[in-house]
Amino acid sequence: MLRHLLLAWLGLLLALTAPAQTPAAPIIADHHAVAAFDNIPAQYIAQVRQMLVYVAGESHSTAYCYGPQLLAAQSAAHPAIAAMMDDIQYFGDPNPSYPAFNPANPRLRVIRGYGGEDAWFTNTETVTTVIPPLLERYSSQGVTAIGFGWCWDMTWIPYAPNRASAIDPVYRVHWSGRSVYGPQDDRCWGLDAEDQAITGNSVNLDTYLTATQSYVDHCAAAGLAIKPFYTTGPVDNSDDYQYFDQNEKGYARELKHSRIRAWVTAHNGILFDFADILSHNNAGQAATGTWTDDLGRTRTFPVFHPDNGVSPYSAYHFGEVGAVRVAKAMWWMLARMAGWDGQPASAPDTQAPSIPTNLTVTAPTPTTVSLTWTASTDNIGVTGYRIYRATGAGALASIGTSATASYSDTGLTAATSYRYTVAAYDAVPNTSAQTAAVSVTTPAAPTTGLAGFFREGQTFLTWRENTTITGERYRVYRHTAPITAANRAAATVLAELPEGTARFKEMYTRQGALLTSTEPRIQPRIIARHVIQPLGPQLAAGTGLFVHTTHETAGTYYYAVTTVAGGVEDISFGPADTTGAIAETAQPLGAVPYVAYTAGGVAYTGYTLWMDYALFKDCYLGYAVPFYLTNDRFTTGGATPTMHLDGHGTMPIGAADYSSFGVGDVHHNGTYLPTWYFGMHESAAFDGTHAAGVARSGPVANYLQYRIMQILRWSRRHHSLNTHSFHIDGNSMGASGAYGFALAFPKVVTSVFCNQGMTDYATSPTYGGDFEGNYGAPALANPVHLLPFGDPAYDYYLRHDGTPVYAFRDVAAFLAAHVADDFPLISSGHGTTDGAIQYPTQGAHFEAYIRNSRHCFGYHVSPAATAGAPSGAPPCPTTCAPTRAAPASPTCPRRTSCASVTTTTAAP
Repeated sequence: MLRHLLLAWLGLLLALTAPAQTPAAPIIADHHAVAAFDNIPAQYIAQVRQMLVYVAGESHSTAYCYGPQLLAAQSAAHPAIAAMMDDIQYFGDPNPSYPAFNPANPRLRVIRGYGGEDAWFTNTETVTTVIPPLLERYSSQGVTAIGFGWCWDMTWIPYAPNRASAIDPVYRVHWSGRSVYGPQDDRCWGLDAEDQAITGNSVNLDTYLTATQSYVDHCAAAGLAIKPFYTTGPVDNSDDYQYFDQNEKGYARELKHSRIRAWVTAHNGILFDFADILSHNNAGQAATGTWTDDLGRTRTFPVFHPDNGVSPYSAYHFGEVGAVRVAKAMWWMLARMAGWDGQPASAPDTQAPSIPTNLTVTAPTPTTVSLTWTASTDNIGVTGYRIYRATGAGALASIGTSATASYSDTGLTAATSYRYTVAAYDAVPNTSAQTAAVSVTTPAAPTTGLAGFFREGQTFLTWRENTTITGERYRVYRHTAPITAANRAAATVLAELPEGTARFKEMYTRQGALLTSTEPRIQPRIIARHVIQPLGPQLAAGTGLFVHTTHETAGTYYYAVTTVAGGVEDISFGPADTTGAIAETAQPLGAVPYVAYTAGGVAYTGYTLWMDYALFKDCYLGYAVPFYLTNDRFTTGGATPTMHLDGHGTMPIGAADYSSFGVGDVHHNGTYLPTWYFGMHESAAFDGTHAAGVARSGPVANYLQYRIMQILRWSRRHHSLNTHSFHIDGNSMGASGAYGFALAFPKVVTSVFCNQGMTDYATSPTYGGDFEGNYGAPALANPVHLLPFGDPAYDYYLRHDGTPVYAFRDVAAFLAAHVADDFPLISSGHGTTDGAIQYPTQGAHFEAYIRNSRHCFGYHVSPAATAGAPSGAPPCPTTCAPTRAAPASPTCPRRTSCASVTTTTAAP
C-alpha cells in the first residue's frame, strides 16, 4: 500500500487541512504536564475553577471526574485546589439545570456524558447534523471544553469479526477494535481509508481525527467559547476479560495513538494524551512492552505503568494514583486553554490563614443549624471560610462558603445528627486546616393530629403532615395495646407512606395536574383530595391518609403514625401521633360517596372504594378506586346492571352506564404500560414511576379485575341484588377487558359484547412492545397471580393461578382448553381493516374457534375498520342451555343469528 510508504510525510499531509483559526502552538497534556502541575499560577487556577468540562465516553472516561475529586481531597499536598472540584456525573447531554459558575464558591465542574463511538465519530449523521448544534447549545450553557473519552475501543476483541483476518503489509499487525454503530456496524478498524480492504470497515482512525477537527473548525467559525480537544486511549491491560493483551494489540494500539499525536501537532490542536500519562509513573519512568512480528522484528511500545494501579480497582479500570495523574494533567491543560504560557509564576503566596477557633453550632429548628466562630488571620488577608458537614458518622463534605464568621445551614432533616468543621482561605486560595468537628442533632418533628375511626371492615386514619420538610415518609403501626416507644418493636408496621397520601391520585394526569373535561356532567365532579365521610368535605391540604382493611373476626386495636425523615424516625409516641382503642371486625368493604348529582334526568353517584392495602401497596394502581353508579339501573324493575369498559388511553371517570373504567393503560415518561382490565407486573411501583422492560420476570397480578369485581360486589349489596348476573360491553381495548371478565368470572358475568377486542396478546403487531413492557416477553412465560376473593362465585379463576400470562389472555386458546366449562354469552364484532387491533392476529383465529365451538356465541365480521356496536343490552339473548356434559354435547344447539347481532359467519 502506497500510503504506508509515505507515512514519513504524514505531518505535511495533515497540515494541509489545518483550520483557519488554531492555537499558536499545540497544547499537549502528557506526563510532562503531570510534573508541571504545581507550576500553575494562582490566577489560572482561579480561571480553571470557573470551567465546565464535558467528556463523552464509557467507563474509562469516569477517571476524568473521579481524578479531580481525588486530587481535591489531597488538601495538604495541593492547598491551591483543595475541595475545589464538583464531581458532577450526569449521564447524558448538558442542560440548563447544571450548576452555573458561582463566584462565592468557585469549582471546577466535570461532566461525564455517557456515549460510545457513535456519539462522537462513527455515525456520519451524528458528526454532520447532531454534534454541531449541540456544541452551540453546550457553549451557551457554559461548557468550556469537550472531548471524547476512549475506552478499549481501539483494540477490544470480544468476538469476531473484531480482528482482521489479513495482516497489514507494512506494520505486520492484524487490525482490531470496535466501531460500534458505524456504517458497517461493529467491526475492527485501521489507520485510514486504505485499510478498508483489510478490515472491511470504512471507519478508521482518520474518521475520528476528521470528525474532531470538524468540531474544532465549527467552534472557531461560529465564535463559540467551547473548545474541543483530542484524546488518546487507555493502555491498561484487560486479560481478565480476554479482550486484548499487551503484545500485538498493544503495538497496534500505539500506532493509532502515534497517529493522533502527529495530527494534533500538525494542526496546532489540543491533546489530552491519556495513554502517555498512564504509561509513566510519578518519577517520570515509562513502562513498555515488546512484541515480535511475523518477520522477526521486535516492536517496543508503551503499556500501563503498574505504579498507577496501586490502589484498588475502580470504575475507570485502574487505581487512584493514575486517576490523580489524569486530574493533574487536566488542570494543566485547562490552565493552558485559559491562556497560561506554561511557565511557573514567581514568588507565589503560600501561607495559609490561621485555623478558625471557638466554633459553636446550634440547631434552633428541625431543619436549620446556625454556626459561629472566631475569625482567622492571614499574611495578606482572609477571603472567606469554607463550611464542611457530615451526616452522622459519614464523611465531611464542603457545603458552602461565608465571607463572615457565621453561617446558617438550612433544608436539613429533623431528628438527624450532623457534624461541622470550618476552614479559612485566602485569594490564592491557600486554605487552613479544618477546625475540630462539632456535633449537633436537629430537633424531632413528630406527626400530629392523628385520628381514626372504623367503618365497614376498614379503619380510616388521618393526620397532619409536616409542612416544614419535604420527602418525608410516614410509618403506620398497629398493636393490641397502646403504642409506646417501649413496645414499638412488638407492634405491626402496616405501611410506610410518602407525603401527599390524601391526594386523589387517580384524578390526576401523569403531568401532576387535575384531570379536566369539557363534558359538563364530569368536569365539576373532579376532586383534588379524598372524601372519607359520605358526601363530606375533601380532606384538607397537608393531610395524611391511610385505610387499613381488617382481617380479624373481631378485636380492639391501637394505631400510631411516625415521621421518617432522612432515614431517621421520630419515636416519641405522644398523644398527637397515637390513637385510642378502635373496635374492628372483618366485614365486606364499603364504598364512600363523594358526589351525587343529576344530569339529563339521570341520577349519578361517585364513590371511592379502598382495596386491601396489603394486596395493593406494591402495585402502581393504588388501593383507592373511583367509580360512578347510574342509580336508575337498580330502580327500574330489573334492568341488568351494565358495566362499560372504555378503550385505549381513556381516563378513570364515570360514563352513563352502571360503571365506567377508562383505565386501559398508564403513561410513564412517554411509555405505554398496558393494563386493560387485567393488571400489572408485580414489580411495578405504587405511583407509576417504574420503568418498563421486556426482561421483567415474575408474576403478573390481576389488580384491575380485582378492583372492578370488588366494586360490583359492593354495588349488589348496596342495592340488595340477589343475583350475581350483570352485563359488560367494551370497545377496543375495553373489549379486551370484557373478554377477560367473561373467562375469569363465568358464574358472575351473564353476557358480554366485545367490539374490536384483543384475543391473543402475544401476537399483536401493534401493541406487542407495550405488553412486553408490562407482562415481560412471551418467552419468559411469566405466571398470573390471581388475587382471591374468598367467595366460590368469584374464585373459579383461582384454578388458573400460575398459568403463563399470555396463555391466560389468549381467548380462543383458553376456551378451547376449557370446552367443558360453562361460560357466559359472548357476542363479538371485529372489523377486518382495523389498523390497531388487527383482524388477522386478533380476530381470525377466534372466528375459526367459534365455527367449531359448543359455547354460546354471536360474532360479526365487517369489512370496515370497526365492526360497530349492535343496539340493545344485553346484545344477544342466551338461547342455549348453559350446561353440557361434554365438549361435543348437543345441548347447546347450533345458532345462525341473535336478536341484535347480524353474523356473517356461521356461529354454532
